[in-house]
Amino acid sequence: ISLTSVGRYPDAIAIYEDVLERRTKLHGEDASETLMAINNLATALQRQGKYDEALELLENNYQRRVELHGEKHRDTLLAMDRLASIHNVMGHYDQSVPLYEQALQCRRERMGEKHPETLESMSGLGFAYRDAGRNELATQTLQQALSDKTQVFGEDHPLAISATSDLARVYLAIGRYDDAL
Repeated sequence: ISLTSVGRYPDAIAIYEDVLERRTKLHGEDASETLMAINNLATALQRQGKYDEALELLENNYQRRVELHGEKHRDTLLAMDRLASIHNVMGHYDQSVPLYEQALQCRRERMGEKHPETLESMSGLGFAYRDAGRNELATQTLQQALSDKTQVFGEDHPLAISATSDLARVYLAIGRYDDAL
């Protein structure tokens, strides 16, 4: 159990700040361990509602990943997802949606259409479309994610079951109650 999972955000933030400082001294600013510490700190800040601080860390983390690994590296794509997520939470849909779209396209090119990370990226994009009020795109994207996950994993796989739930949640959110059943 982590401190953030039990709501002890100030304690978690203090520890993550200490870890970040020590990892920076030990490994340097661009080391994978340091960048992961930045991500952990940003997550704790976000959960405490300190969105601007988290956003700044995640923007810097993403830029560092691009410089170190390029735009299509797995770690860069994960940083892009985190950046898209914070923008989405903050209501910056004009920034979150293009980031999610770019992450999905990069995963398709790098990993293929049916890779689990590509399929999860598709689900993230579907929710971003929903949050941005682009309901038709949201349902189309999540329907495709469900179809692909079912095809790849089978209908009883946790990812396929989760995709069914995701689509139902969107249907409920946009008032398509009969489709949600």
